[in-house]
Amino acid sequence: MSGAQFRRNISLAFSADAIWADVAVKTAVFARSDRDEKIGAGQFPATFNTFVNGREGEREELIQPGGVIYYQGLVLGPALTMALEELQRRAPRLTGTYAKSFLVAVGRGGEGRPIAADAFRPDAVSADADVGWVFSAEPYSRLLDVQVEGARPIKVRVPAGFFAEAAAAVRRAFPTLNVTRENTIRIPWAQQRGRFTGRRIDYPAIRVGRA
Repeated sequence: MSGAQFRRNISLAFSADAIWADVAVKTAVFARSDRDEKIGAGQFPATFNTFVNGREGEREELIQPGGVIYYQGLVLGPALTMALEELQRRAPRLTGTYAKSFLVAVGRGGEGRPIAADAFRPDAVSADADVGWVFSAEPYSRLLDVQVEGARPIKVRVPAGFFAEAAAAVRRAFPTLNVTRENTIRIPWAQQRGRFTGRRIDYPAIRVGRA
């Protein structure tokens, strides 16, 4: 190898681009390792979006000088899943119909269509979604929850107020979200007597939204 070729190889090996490429790889390895460690410790959700240099879905190794690797945790879907499971666990089970009747709706600012419980996929919840609800379409849902008909109490095999209890459990597990038991579903696709009417209906629901 000639002296000129040797000097050229040395120059390339220590060029700014070559040095940054090595830094980028090491940065990517550290970012993924730190992310996975936090997921394993329960400090970060297992579902997330990756942003590198401000672009979604970019590989971490493509980080540029001055760029940022950012993981956006997606907690709305898992929180709605937990709300659904908590309600199903507490629901009266005379025939099992009510426990199977829950719906999940996700959207922005009150828009969204209901999804049957067995069809809901938390990882399919869009990062743009800011609120979701879990409720039952059965017309007696409020009666089961409050267990009062007019001024007369009724007896059900589960304690009253199970929507509020389920909401509290979700709130403890996801303290960064705003989780409440709602008296009324203030959304235009609520059901009445088992069919969609476009009217706003008084059904109990768990509302999960970003704080």
